[in-house]
Amino acid sequence: MNSPLANKLKDLLDNMSQEEFNKQWDEIVSLDLQGPSFADVLEYNASHFNVDYDLPEEGTIYNVPTNSYNLAA
Repeated sequence: MNSPLANKLKDLLDNMSQEEFNKQWDEIVSLDLQGPSFADVLEYNASHFNVDYDLPEEGTIYNVPTNSYNLAA
């Protein structure tokens, strides 16, 4: 599924030099942005939306079948 925003980003990246990409990426990295882990998001949802999740052991690998319902984060 393509969105206008995804297409715009693809066009921008396709037409950007590697040097410009590296410069902009270094600026982003220097911001030292940090976000919640996936487990933190699940814990927040469980505590605020009455949802219970069983989290797997760290390092567990699952084979997820491909279908039209899979989403990428």
